[in-house]
Amino acid sequence: MFAGQDKLKLVVHCQDHSDEYEQYVLREYLAYRIYALLTPFSYRVRLARITYIQTGATDSLPKFALFIENEDRLARRNGGTIVDSAGVSQMALDEEHAALFAMFQYFVGNTDWKVSVGNNIPTDHYAPAL
Repeated sequence: MFAGQDKLKLVVHCQDHSDEYEQYVLREYLAYRIYALLTPFSYRVRLARITYIQTGATDSLPKFALFIENEDRLARRNGGTIVDSAGVSQMALDEEHAALFAMFQYFVGNTDWKVSVGNNIPTDHYAPAL
């Protein structure tokens, strides 16, 4: 899935021994997978199990993590180009894709987002070729 990509985003838990934070990683993974069922304009993701081993320690810490496709690959796969989403007008977006995106954000509980300022949305969007 990620062959030939030299840059991948890695999402990990934010606290060592709390299972709650690992669940956030799993929820984010599921959100990406659900969005991929709805549209090809979604990042491909891969769940991974990473084992952290501290130098000199005898125990290890296995946790789930998430690899996210490079945005250039996402754009190329869909015939688009990377654009800076800061300051993008809602009117400049494809209506159908914007509506799907809005409904999905509501579905996953992200009700505090705004395209025009890149608030609580990925800031490395791309525009499909029209």
